Amino acid sequence: MRKGIVYGSSMLLLLAAHAQAATYYVRNGGDVSKDGRSHATAWATLGKVNSFSFSTGDVVLLHEGSTWNKAQLVVDWGGTSSERAVVGAYYLDNGTPKRGYKTTRPTIDGQDQIPTRYDSLIKVTASRVRLENIAVRNSEGRGVTFSEHTGGQAAGLYVNNTYDCGIAFIEVDDALIENNHVMETDRQRPEDGNNWCSSIAVVRSDRAHVRKNLVERSYGEGININYGS
Repeated sequence: MRKGIVYGSSMLLLLAAHAQAATYYVRNGGDVSKDGRSHATAWATLGKVNSFSFSTGDVVLLHEGSTWNKAQLVVDWGGTSSERAVVGAYYLDNGTPKRGYKTTRPTIDGQDQIPTRYDSLIKVTASRVRLENIAVRNSEGRGVTFSEHTGGQAAGLYVNNTYDCGIAFIEVDDALIENNHVMETDRQRPEDGNNWCSSIAVVRSDRAHVRKNLVERSYGEGININYGS
């Protein structure tokens, strides 16, 4: 009996170690043929991230100062209540990757060419994802959209120059939107006379927390909590 208990405990430890979330790195000058698990073996493109099969709670960090032009990022893997999936930034401290940034956020730039009006440069479609410390610029649609899930978080984002909404949460309960800087959104109104969106829009989403955000020069509404949110 004692041997059986020891064996069972060992198996639980093995399973726990196997289930531990992994961290992947992406940077300009990386290599999509590598494993993405360190700065030295980081991936180069957001397309690699979009095509990879991540596990629950995995973390993807973009190197500070790196820029991806005419690219979109889709976050379709989620986290749990105790361990969120994270997509954010990293910097090097004596050669060691650290979560966050020191100088410049990593940037996704649509270059006023992509996406279409109701699409986004970053799309989050899974539950319990935290998106942090990324810059999103020059979108021909929206900047960032979280849609149809639970527990999404947008923190420390910089969103500038979007044709439609800057940051949109659509049918996302228990959302957190904090410490973001959103400016020059809803260009559709002066450019084409279309109905406007908002710099930060929360639509049909219960128990959303929106705090400590800076909104500047919106051509539509600043922060709009609507449709029963």
